Amino acid sequence: MSKLLEAQNLKKVFDRQSQHALEILSGVDFSLEKGERVAILGKSGEGKSTFLHLLGTLEEPTEGKVFFRGRDLFALKEKELSIFRNQKVGFVFQFHYLMLEFTALENTMMPGLIGGLGKDESRQRAKELLDQVGLSERLHHKPGQLSGGEQQRVAIARALLMRPEILLTDEMTGNLDPVTGQQVMELIHTLHSQYQMAMVSVTHDENLARQYPKVYRLTNGRLS
Repeated sequence: MSKLLEAQNLKKVFDRQSQHALEILSGVDFSLEKGERVAILGKSGEGKSTFLHLLGTLEEPTEGKVFFRGRDLFALKEKELSIFRNQKVGFVFQFHYLMLEFTALENTMMPGLIGGLGKDESRQRAKELLDQVGLSERLHHKPGQLSGGEQQRVAIARALLMRPEILLTDEMTGNLDPVTGQQVMELIHTLHSQYQMAMVSVTHDENLARQYPKVYRLTNGRLS
């Protein structure tokens, strides 16, 4: 397998100029291979979300580097980073962050429209993905007309629209009941098998983490 994503000596300190400086990550090293599935397990407040945001370049580290296929991501200009996030990374968060005024289909199409995929291609891909996640009958429903599990399925379809090489998920089932949460997990593993993207999922749930071939624990700012 080839190394896809690599983090070197990642540190994140909040309020570093004040006497109340808080070090969240204390020099984390991490690598992800093509198609690999990894869970990051840790308690609330341990920095799991921060770590995921750094991997996806949603935040910048205080120190350290993140490489994608050997390319130093934080050396890129903001426009180049935006293209990387749009084309190479899919994000699924605990909260679905769907746009309430748009339908399931329109929400799913959005990354394609932003990324210049074209309206027709974006619509076709969105329809296919929504069918795969069991929402072919809900294309024109807005988020307020969907259940929590259905909203998260739309978020998953949206994350996969640009056929990313990496999927990053943050407490993806945290707002769902256990049965619905497990259904969403089974769906995401099925989609992983089909699309062969690499996955990093952060969670506090031991049962969820056990469904991944590789599990790291984040404790006191370090991975083990």
